[in-house]
Amino acid sequence: MKQIITTCQSIHHQLKRNTKEQGKGYKGKQGQINSRCNGCRPNDCLSNRSGLLARSREESERLIDELCKTLTIADKPRTYRRLARKQYLNVAKKKHKTTRELHKAIGQQLRYLKRNLKSIHGLLDKATGMSFPLKSRDQKIFG
Repeated sequence: MKQIITTCQSIHHQLKRNTKEQGKGYKGKQGQINSRCNGCRPNDCLSNRSGLLARSREESERLIDELCKTLTIADKPRTYRRLARKQYLNVAKKKHKTTRELHKAIGQQLRYLKRNLKSIHGLLDKATGMSFPLKSRDQKIFG
């Protein structure tokens, strides 16, 4: 999950730089090709990345639920699930997305994911003196 965040953050910054240098980014049928995404339009690649980030955010929320259940913590940390899902779906449902909207959506999902990872680390710190509270599948996802 950490690798996904770092790669998405670096791609996010590279795409911001590229669109500033090119002017307005993709312009109709001029034949621009983004080599990192196997020849698809830049907006298509960005929408796939925002979907990956949304899925990883949902997995991090599931990990928080599992940790709270195993550690018997009554008050779960805030995850802003509904708001994060609503913001993602507002962009994902659109047929024509601008690069600015996609950059904004990716940044929002990254910030939600970063917040969830901080709370997961905090919950794991509370689990000192016990065996590791995550199952092997969850450890692979988290690690």
